[in-house]
Order: sequence, then structure tokens, then C-alpha cells
Amino acid sequence: MFVKPALSFLLLGLMIFLKSLDYFIFLKNIKKTGAYTEGKIISYKADSDGHKQPYIQYKTREGESFVEKPFYYATTDLSIFKTYNDKIDQKISIIYDKNIPNRIIIESETNFNNFSLIFMLLIGFLFCLISVLSLLGYIEMNL
Repeated sequence: MFVKPALSFLLLGLMIFLKSLDYFIFLKNIKKTGAYTEGKIISYKADSDGHKQPYIQYKTREGESFVEKPFYYATTDLSIFKTYNDKIDQKISIIYDKNIPNRIIIESETNFNNFSLIFMLLIGFLFCLISVLSLLGYIEMNL
């Protein structure tokens, strides 16, 4: 079925690594050049896996009003069980992209977001490394 399983792992590793790198660069850039404002959490909605993400109402400095979920938001499996009712209507500090104001991140979540992206970068790199070592014949991958 597969030409070589190592090629599939290499492609998967590259996709994980490059997408994580893209998000990581976005987070670094928005932290430097984004605009800070205050928003209000209006609800939490679950995705297809049950992980909940906040929807935040905010206004830009130009007066435009938005209701958006964060562009990048790392969750844990605990978010499946938590209700987050205590966080509804809570004011939070957000950072939005001046050029695309519906791209936001929650300022207090930047450390956890960075940690999750570094973890994903390492996973992608590890997949690529194992694949290259297998293609070069240093290790054997049999599936």
C-alpha cells in the first residue's frame, strides 16, 4: 500500500512542523505589532472533539465590533469536562492583528500557547528525524 512508511511519516512530520512554525511566528508577530484591547467572554462552544473555546466580544481602536474565537487557542482534555460558567461575562485582555482585526489571541494564554507550539514543533521534528534515519538505513521502520 505504501511505497515506504518513512515517507508518510516524513510528510506528516513536515506538515506538523510547518503549521506549528506558522502559528508560532504569528504569535510572536502579534505580540510585537498587534493592538491591545479589552474584550468580554460571551460564551464557550465545544468543537467536534468536545474541547471548549471562548467566543469573545471586543471593539477595535477604530470602533469596529467583533465576536470571535481566538485564532490560536490550545486546550487540554480538562476543557471537555469544565463548564466555564464562572468565566462568562468576564473581561479579558486580548491582542488583535491590526491588518486582520478578527484574528485575536488572549494575552494571558500566550505562555501556554507557546508551550503547546514548541511541543508540536518537537513532535514534527521527531517524526522528520525518524523518517530520514529510516530512509538512510540507520533504523528500520516496519508497519
